Amino acid sequence: MTAAARTWDAWRGNRKYGELMRRRALGMEPEMESAKQLVRLLEPSFRPGMHVLDVGCGAGHFVRSLKRLDPQVHYTGVDFTGYYLAVAQDVWQDDPRVRFICGDAFNLPVASGGFDVVTCVTVLQNLPDYRAPFQELLRASRRMVLVRMLLGEITHIIHRYENPRQPDAFTYYNIWSTDEVVDFIKSQGARQVEVL
Repeated sequence: MTAAARTWDAWRGNRKYGELMRRRALGMEPEMESAKQLVRLLEPSFRPGMHVLDVGCGAGHFVRSLKRLDPQVHYTGVDFTGYYLAVAQDVWQDDPRVRFICGDAFNLPVASGGFDVVTCVTVLQNLPDYRAPFQELLRASRRMVLVRMLLGEITHIIHRYENPRQPDAFTYYNIWSTDEVVDFIKSQGARQVEVL
């Protein structure tokens, strides 16, 4: 984990959330709407045997959703929270096509172009900036990047989001201008950009 990641690691030690994600990964809790949305977006172009990278994977709860598309999907999850990775590895330890790596979105520990699909769901608004992580997502993908983030008419950067339940947590909660983000993605060589 980079020094910057440690600074804004609001999820470190949040075991209650980790337990909920573990239960979701096991199918003991309802599937998240974001996971259903991910599957709907991927379904038209998904092919058996695809390699998927999930950046900010938490406890690996998207694996179950992706396996509905392809039980043999090759899934790699990256997260910087050791507790969540331990939960994910425990849940999926018997599946050789599923692996988890400790790392952060600013410097992904994966090969360039190593994945058919790269996902990053509800992560970028919690980071100080989206540009470097987005470059990493694009670098890792050979085909498609799906990102779920907060977009609006203007950029609104919140450097500290007060959470009374976690008074020591440093949290970004940013809304980025749609036009700014789309222009940035295009400047990185993306052939097609869709905002849904």
